[in-house]
Amino acid sequence: MDAQRTLQAEWLGLTSDGARTRIILASQLGSESARPIIVVVGFALMMCFPVRALLAMAISVGGAIFLLLELNRPFVGLMAIDGSSVRNAIALLGS
Repeated sequence: MDAQRTLQAEWLGLTSDGARTRIILASQLGSESARPIIVVVGFALMMCFPVRALLAMAISVGGAIFLLLELNRPFVGLMAIDGSSVRNAIALLGS
């Protein structure tokens, strides 16, 4: 019976120590010193995603305009088609 009371007393002591530690940690998490850090990080994240979205949109629009201009003149430019192969194809179609 004394062993049970001793174990019960130890258990209650450990439980109250754990609860006390939990309360201390919870009070430290809600401190006011962390609020500016959270605000700055939140603002940085809010600015980061729209900037990336605008950059991606600008790159895709620029790429589309580039392709339209390149495909408008197929024999000159970065993606030029060799003219001799087209002349050979036309000659084969004409004969």
